[in-house]
Amino acid sequence: MEQPEILSTLGVQPERQSEIWCNYIAHLFNGLKADTYGRESFSGVIQHREIDSLKLCKMKAQGHRVLHSINPNSSSSTSYYKVVLQHSGFSDFEQGGHHIRLTPGNWAIYDTSKPYQISAPNSIELLILAFPKKYITLDDCYMKRISGRKMLPSIGINQNIYDFLFNAFDLLESKDEKTTKRISDTIVNLFNLTLTSYIEAKRRNSLPETLKYRAIEYINKNIKDHRLSVGMVARHLNCSKRYLHMIFSDSPSTITEQIQNIRLNNVYSELINPNLGDVKITDIAMNWGFSTPSHFSKLFRDKYGVSARELRKNHDKQNDFNGRINLTLKKQ
Repeated sequence: MEQPEILSTLGVQPERQSEIWCNYIAHLFNGLKADTYGRESFSGVIQHREIDSLKLCKMKAQGHRVLHSINPNSSSSTSYYKVVLQHSGFSDFEQGGHHIRLTPGNWAIYDTSKPYQISAPNSIELLILAFPKKYITLDDCYMKRISGRKMLPSIGINQNIYDFLFNAFDLLESKDEKTTKRISDTIVNLFNLTLTSYIEAKRRNSLPETLKYRAIEYINKNIKDHRLSVGMVARHLNCSKRYLHMIFSDSPSTITEQIQNIRLNNVYSELINPNLGDVKITDIAMNWGFSTPSHFSKLFRDKYGVSARELRKNHDKQNDFNGRINLTLKKQ
């Protein structure tokens, strides 16, 4: 089997390391946007393998974050699920109203056809696996409930799949095609067994989970309504605000914070969309449910460390840089 592709900032001029790292992320993950919290110098390495349609990546890097927004011009015709296994450090993951924190031993599966954000302010080590949706045997209705949820390695197959995947990357070294295919099939089978076990466990405690799912669904549907609040969600579900807070108690953020995060992520996605460059920042923010520009500005800076105006300006510069790089490569 071929040696893994290795992408590293080692040997790159310090002032270009962050730019190069962001280009690596975009190259490996279909245009995924990354930023390094304003750093210029950056240390990171990715080892990458492909087995048929499976993609395996080992990553060790300083703190950074990635954002995936829907790209209407994307040429990719294959829908993927992606799995992140946290080996060291922690990562905050957000998708569709779910906000979880992954710590060593945790993992999560999510749908790459939907927007998401992963933030890791400190150094991390991860294993990332991507595979076509057709490999998963669970119905879509169940996968919607699993996507973006934190999986713990504490019992049964969860611990097995966690350990096996970290070892599998090295087991593939110099293996013949038949053995490689057997390992990839084992990976897929382990995931299907794990996800089925998770659904069965959730069925035994279905009422809170069902209400939580309905709450998130309602929040996403009404996210542009500036009146959206905990009380509004509770009235829709015909439950008390206290009970609603209780079923979200295992999340790292409150319901109000999750509403704010969904809005901020959508604003972020539109600010970096070159097709919306002429739309005023205030108009974008108000469209996603923020009631005042000052409240939006404070929340945005607190979450991303820069103002919305600075983000749009820096992203325009990055696009210009990438355009010059691509033009240079075409001429070579």
